[in-house]
This record gives sequence, C-alpha cells and structure tokens, in this order.
Amino acid sequence: AVSAAVIAGVNLGFAHRLALENGNSINLNGYATLGTKHMAERKSRNVVENKEIILPEQYRIYFKPGSKLKQAATAYTEKQLGGK
Repeated sequence: AVSAAVIAGVNLGFAHRLALENGNSINLNGYATLGTKHMAERKSRNVVENKEIILPEQYRIYFKPGSKLKQAATAYTEKQLGGK
C-alpha cells in the first residue's frame, strides 16, 4: 500500500511546479526530495550516424529517495524475496 503522503507528493500541484521553475527543491519529509540540477553543455555521439553532437546546457529534474522510502523498499524486497 502506498501512503497518502507519497501520493500527495507525486501529484505535483501548482505551488510545487513554481518551486521547481524557480530553482527550489521540494522536500517530502522522509520520503523524497525533488529538485533541479544544472547540466553543462557537453559533447555526445549519435551512434546511428557516427557523428559528434553538442548537447546544450539545461536543467534536469532529479529524484532523491528519503530514508522512509528506502526502508519501505527494503522491507518490501525482503518480504517478497523471503530473505534470499
């Protein structure tokens, strides 16, 4: 069962969207942190055409699980696998 706090956190509302747009992070106490991370311009390769391409700088969203979410995942894994 998924807790109401996790469901509420996943359903990002208008205030949460504004926080991310302004470069702030969203902390779901003990469950997770969502935020933005700056990615510098970098070189990459198009393997199909075998050409080097430049990826422009951008901001990416990151997800960092909190301690309660990690504990719940560990407990679920142990329950499903039976301590294997």
